[in-house]
Amino acid sequence: MNDHKNSSSKGMLLNQKLKKGHWVVLFYAEWCGHCQAMKPEWEKFKSQSQGKKYNVDEIESSEMVDLDEQFKANVQGFPTIVFIDKGKLKSVHSGDRTVDSLDEFANNSLPKGKSLNINSLLKKNLKTKSKKTKKSKSKSKNKTKTKHQKKHN
Repeated sequence: MNDHKNSSSKGMLLNQKLKKGHWVVLFYAEWCGHCQAMKPEWEKFKSQSQGKKYNVDEIESSEMVDLDEQFKANVQGFPTIVFIDKGKLKSVHSGDRTVDSLDEFANNSLPKGKSLNINSLLKKNLKTKSKKTKKSKSKSKNKTKTKHQKKHN
């Protein structure tokens, strides 16, 4: 009976956490062979995800008692990995159970337009410089034409 109380509190706590921010959540079962096989990759993913724009958590099947139905409804088997954005299920991972695949899943699930990565910043900067260079070249051509026109007038 004491176990049920602890299990319930894990589900309720997770419900509260998932309402804020972006979350990658693993639903697993201790008895599940696939879950045990992916656990080392999941642990690496969790440690590499610190400081990123998404949070990572997990919940064992026996702890799901008080978890919101919207989250439980998408668990058809174990392991199930989902992305939850501010309390709403956004996507279910269907790729490989590797660190790289999980990271790609998380990054692709983030809301678009809210975060800029280094590549988009570089592209934006290059476009701005390119426009400035074109403008300065056309200004210098106009100045040259004007000097040339003045000489011949």
